[in-house]
Amino acid sequence: MLKIFQLHNQYNSTGGLGSRLGDRVSDVLSSYLKMYKVTKDKAYLIKFINRTIEVINLRMDHNQINNPPDNIPLWTSNASSYQNGKILAPLAEFIHLVMIDEPFLQNEVLPAELILNFSATTYGNFALWLTNEITFSLNYIIDNYWIDDQKGFSKLPDEDVTNEINQQASLGVTLFYLGHSFPTDFNAAPYNYLHKADAMILLYNTYFDLFNNCDCVSYNEYLFVLNSSNAYTWFHSGWRVDFEDGCINACINSILSLPNQPIIENISTYIEDISHGFVTLSFRRTVYKYNFSSAIDLDDMIRWRNTFAKNIYDGFGNFHNAVDGTDNTVYPSTNDTINDLRYRALAWMPFYEFDEFDSSPLPVYDIVMNYYAFGIPGDPTTSTLNFPVQNIPDGLDFLGLAEVVAAQWVKECPDLTLYNRDVVYD
Repeated sequence: MLKIFQLHNQYNSTGGLGSRLGDRVSDVLSSYLKMYKVTKDKAYLIKFINRTIEVINLRMDHNQINNPPDNIPLWTSNASSYQNGKILAPLAEFIHLVMIDEPFLQNEVLPAELILNFSATTYGNFALWLTNEITFSLNYIIDNYWIDDQKGFSKLPDEDVTNEINQQASLGVTLFYLGHSFPTDFNAAPYNYLHKADAMILLYNTYFDLFNNCDCVSYNEYLFVLNSSNAYTWFHSGWRVDFEDGCINACINSILSLPNQPIIENISTYIEDISHGFVTLSFRRTVYKYNFSSAIDLDDMIRWRNTFAKNIYDGFGNFHNAVDGTDNTVYPSTNDTINDLRYRALAWMPFYEFDEFDSSPLPVYDIVMNYYAFGIPGDPTTSTLNFPVQNIPDGLDFLGLAEVVAAQWVKECPDLTLYNRDVVYD
């Protein structure tokens, strides 16, 4: 675990620091919070706090080893809003945990001897310090990446091009957690976190009513397409619509150039893969949990549950790469063989909560637990290891392991509370 955080001088390495933190470490941080919530063992919060301090210190305006002249309060050298959002989301979740979910933590004293190079005395002190740090980053992202309520965030600063759905989701999570934690502080112009979160929730319900007069092609469909199995499928592009300059075409018998024609194939080419798909749903799962918006309901959650149980799972112990139950034409398109993304199945465990409403063909809980118990140990890439999951490749897979443990404890253990330990293992 510590090797993940030995990241100084990595800005120009393959993938970069932002990729390592955003695509890997952020999910490990989320796994600590998941484990604390189910066990109440503060050892996980201590791990989270120590790792978070390191993450904040690696932000470009704090990192004195590779400090760019802009002093930008972000982590990625390529200025992508996606990876920064992934980093911010678990930090905002911790703040919400302390300020809203378990406010008694605010006055609990931190064990100073276990905290690395930090002077906060209570969990509340740390949460307020962290709030100041990440709102600085989030406000910078809003100033430079937020387009409007109809598009949400852009991928790169100051462009009018909507980012893909999964790449906006973590920023939606961050907006919600911070706006919900401090309703009087962050919900006024110009930033208005909860308003932006609500606007993004509505974008998930986008209906496309498009016609391209150059190609004579129409597209009339909801973003989340409901199939005959009562399961949702969707495309990687989300609500993003790209336009071409135009043409002269006989579709409408025009001799004039027709500008701004929607490029239909860009909307409906790449099916969302199951890795990015889980990230896409993280925002909706969060706001549903707190009953924040009437734009998402139980039917939606059941249909996403069915996405996993009826589309992704093939019924015979295998997992398709795409949310529609196929294996190619996903982004990234190199994943074209069934089970290429099999470890990501672990992260879909939270949808077991909706098994009581539709348990066909098998409950999500049984599908994932069977894979955890028998699929991973029997996997030829891991079975020779003393501890098979050592070869699990991605931060999302570690979060998946935490989700498996949490689900098992909720369903099968009579008492989930551990006495707080004096020793914290690292």
